Amino acid sequence: MVARQDLATAYESTAVIGPAFWPRSIQSKGSPLAREQLLHEFDLSNLYTISRFWEVGSCPHLFARVNDGGSLQYLGELFAGATLRPQSERVAVPDGIGALLIVELQRERTTIEELRINGLHHISQVCLEQGDVVWLSVRPGDIVELRGYYSAEHSALPDPWLRNSVISDFMMCATQHGAPSVAGTASTACLVISA
Repeated sequence: MVARQDLATAYESTAVIGPAFWPRSIQSKGSPLAREQLLHEFDLSNLYTISRFWEVGSCPHLFARVNDGGSLQYLGELFAGATLRPQSERVAVPDGIGALLIVELQRERTTIEELRINGLHHISQVCLEQGDVVWLSVRPGDIVELRGYYSAEHSALPDPWLRNSVISDFMMCATQHGAPSVAGTASTACLVISA
């Protein structure tokens, strides 16, 4: 999805962290003819975004709780294929991790048909809705296998900035409060599973 956005009001809170590139043109060389397209100066009030995330919704998100005092790492999305299509995921728990969190951050429904840790069946047919968390106590080297799917609410146009916002808000709240929470409030449900 391509959308034109005016983010001029975000100017005061916009920062660039790390290396930054400010291209003045784009050059294409693929034939005997070279082409160049000049680019205007970066302007938050005239911004085009290309979003390939959350075009019809999202998926549950996977976080790892680090054994260094409880900070979280974002590991990615689960069941990121087509909505309503059962998918399988396999996660090898890295060193320094004591728990995995499966979190539904949006107005969606995730169904975990089956969850195994090191081949042992732990849960089946668990449904998560916005704010729900599955907390898995794990050890480095454990293999977590999941099968499930999600269904998305299609009522609003996607917001290409929402994904980063809800993930960072969850990580900040969960790290500060030491327990799973969404947007600063207690989660709707938290299922704790020990391996």
